[in-house]
Parts: sequence; structure tokens; C-alpha cells
Amino acid sequence: MKLGTLIPVLTLIATPSAFADDNACPENQSVSVNRLVTPVVTDAGALAGYAFVTPRVCLSRSYSALDFREREHFLMDALVRGVQHSPFRLQPDGAFDRTDAEAAFRRALAQVYDPDRVSAIALEGDDARLMRP
Repeated sequence: MKLGTLIPVLTLIATPSAFADDNACPENQSVSVNRLVTPVVTDAGALAGYAFVTPRVCLSRSYSALDFREREHFLMDALVRGVQHSPFRLQPDGAFDRTDAEAAFRRALAQVYDPDRVSAIALEGDDARLMRP
């Protein structure tokens, strides 16, 4: 693997999750969603590769994981569509900008679940594969 590809991969993996702090999901009601393939594009909009992320959702105390799973397929559909329009962005320095993708994930979550049942979503970066130039 070339050094130019390795640095962004390490940056993505090292990015802390919003759930790294116990206060982010204080009732320990976090649920992992199926792994998702997210496009990574350059500032010019060209496809640079793909990131494989695992969304984690923080549920309110009154909402069970079983209840969450009943509508998870609707969430996955909304996540896939949202991230296609708001992908990760590869910065010139090799870092990833997740801002647009995270906003798309929050919008998808709000489309499927009531805000009083689901309070947060975080993307855990597991793997990124950039195309070779």
C-alpha cells in the first residue's frame, strides 16, 4: 500500500467515535447498525474510494433494541440514499471530512425514528480503500 493511501486510512480509523465518551450515550443503550459502504470523493467530486463504516445509534431508555430493529431496514435504506448524496470528502492533506455524511446520517435517523426514541448516531470508521491513481 502506498504511503499516500495509508495516511488517510489511518486517519479514518483513528477518528474517535461520538460514543467514545460515556456521556454521549449515558444509559448505555447503543445499538450497532449493519456496516455500510460510503463513497469517498475529492473536492472536485471525483470518486476516490470507499469507506466501510458501522453506524451506532443511541436509544432512549424507554426504547428497546428489539423495537429499534423492527424499523432498521428503513433506516438502512435512508442511510444508503443519504450518503450517496453526501459522501465523505478526501481533503488535499489526506484527511477525511465526514461532516456532510454525518449530517445525512442524522437526517436519515430523523426520517425513520421519533427524536424522543433515538438521540444520536455516530459513524465508526473501520476501513477505507482508496483507488490507485
